[in-house]
Amino acid sequence: MEVLQGCVLSPLLFNIFLEIVIAIALHGMGPGAVINGVLLSDLRFADDIALLAGKETGLQELVTDVAEISAKMGMCINTAKTETQVLGKGVSKSQIQVYGQQLTRWTCLYTWVEALALTTCT
Repeated sequence: MEVLQGCVLSPLLFNIFLEIVIAIALHGMGPGAVINGVLLSDLRFADDIALLAGKETGLQELVTDVAEISAKMGMCINTAKTETQVLGKGVSKSQIQVYGQQLTRWTCLYTWVEALALTTCT
């Protein structure tokens, strides 16, 4: 049985799914970024996920973990809708990859970035 798009249960079930993916992927809460003294590894709103890390290697680790867990659960990251953003002074160009594809890098500091867009793998 499937839930049709537009059904009132669809967003609820998708949010439950995302919660499970993030909980498994961030099991150790390893990489993250310290914001106002609090270590954060992700921000979520509806079906958008922003993964946070203090270093490029940490972000790559988070993205890889989320991609692997999503794939195990029958979903994949839509690389066409996935972008990275580097904040701070003196940062180099990021080289974050998903499924061997380098993600587009945003340079605008005040734009919300749809960090991960999950779609059904076929």
